[in-house]
Amino acid sequence: MLSKRSVVIAAALLVLAVATLFFHRRLAGTAPGREDVHYAWTEAERLAHGNNPYDHVLSGDMLHNASYATYLPVYYLLAAASYKAGVTDYMDWLRIWRPVCELAQFAIAAFLLIVVARRNSLAAALCASFFWYFDRWTLAVVSMAHLDTSALLFLLLSLHLFERNKTASPLLFGLSLAIKQVALFLIPFYL
Repeated sequence: MLSKRSVVIAAALLVLAVATLFFHRRLAGTAPGREDVHYAWTEAERLAHGNNPYDHVLSGDMLHNASYATYLPVYYLLAAASYKAGVTDYMDWLRIWRPVCELAQFAIAAFLLIVVARRNSLAAALCASFFWYFDRWTLAVVSMAHLDTSALLFLLLSLHLFERNKTASPLLFGLSLAIKQVALFLIPFYL
């Protein structure tokens, strides 16, 4: 027989899954505008044409914001590979990338729910998970299909495995950094 705790966790995961589907349907076909992810796509397009996205920085005067390539290479490489594979329109790329962001948002919420609940704090687990998922910042980041959620997911997994797996933890940390430099301030912790 299932415990009350398992039923609550399963119900919370179901709520998060339904919210993810609702959020996905609501955002389908919408363009986030000219946020950083659009400019990152432009740099990836340049990369697909054989141009180094970071060269754009060197040609600028650094006095005016020309939306320079400031992220680390994984996003550019993924977007450029999809461009080479035939996804040459930004909106088509968003149809691929946005679900990745949405799944990362769901995975972080599920991770927080399960990991915190294991520490015998179901109320804290529900608060952490739902606060993460329905937080205004998180919803805005996912709606604009930004890189943060995927980078944070790999960072959380890395931190979770830090004591348990000395190989996977640094690899996940490196993957997080290669997507976006969110984890940069934790480098001393890993060293």
